[in-house]
Formats: sequence, structure tokens, C-alpha cells
Amino acid sequence: MFQRYSKQREVVYNVLCQTKTHPTVDWVHEEAKKVLPEIGIATVYRNLRELVKHGMAKVVLTPDNKEHFDADMTQHPHFICKSCGCVMDVTTQGHTNIAQKGFVVESCDTTFFGTCPQCAN
Repeated sequence: MFQRYSKQREVVYNVLCQTKTHPTVDWVHEEAKKVLPEIGIATVYRNLRELVKHGMAKVVLTPDNKEHFDADMTQHPHFICKSCGCVMDVTTQGHTNIAQKGFVVESCDTTFFGTCPQCAN
């Protein structure tokens, strides 16, 4: 657990939890400044790293090495558009239950890459 309470961390976490857009640190920083105008980008980045370290958020890395953050810690796949760079949650059907084949699965990270519906039109 965290060593001590941090108002900045609380604000960063709340911003992250209130979106489904998988934001970058810059976006989280801009939103956090609406609550704490004095918060710096280094503070936001440090707190995002702490949230990831403590299992409260995860990083989705895009092909251009931009980090996007996700507070949804359930096992779910992502889709990354190679045109606009958006990151979104997707659902899949027909997955194989590998646990029945003797594998012990601790986590799964599935990411699809391609063109999103908006860019395809």
C-alpha cells in the first residue's frame, strides 16, 4: 500500500477513473489542473507511476511509444488505431480456455492494432 495519503494522487486517480479514453499523462495533467491548478506534470507522472506500481492502473503502450493509462483493472483487450492513435477497450468472443489445458494464467494482455471505424470511413 501507499506510505501516506496524497491529495495529488487522489486527484490523479479520480481523473483517470472518470474517463474511458485511456489518456496520456498530458491529458491527465490538464484535467487534474482543473481541480489542483498548481499541480505539475512531473507530479502527475510520478503519481500515475505509483498507481501502476500498486495495481490501481495499467499502462497501454502504443506503437509510437506513447504511454496511455487505464484505471480499469479487469482483464480486457485493447484496440489501438494506427491512423489516429486512439486506444479503446474492445470485447472479444470465442476465446480458448487455456486453463482447462493445464496452463496457470496469472494475467493476460491482448492488444489489437489496425484502423478504427472513424478512420476507416
